Amino acid sequence: MQTLPAAEIKRRGLAALDEVLPNGPVQVIRRNQPDCVVLSLADYERLQQLAAAARPGPDIWSLLLAEEASPGEPRARLDAALAEERAAWE
Repeated sequence: MQTLPAAEIKRRGLAALDEVLPNGPVQVIRRNQPDCVVLSLADYERLQQLAAAARPGPDIWSLLLAEEASPGEPRARLDAALAEERAAWE
């Protein structure tokens, strides 16, 4: 994976990313430690499609953050979704 110091992005702005993103994802290094990964929009959308195909339906985080997941939401539904999410981690 390509790397780019955060200081370089701060100094040159998005032009620093424009040079390296066509070659794939870029790992940003801050204080000599990996901090984040920057993806092109095409790579991000492809990753979303792969994730959706691998695990159809909402994940636990979507349920927790969704408007319909209100205090009146049945706990059993959230517990079941959480159990399913944990099983996918293994």
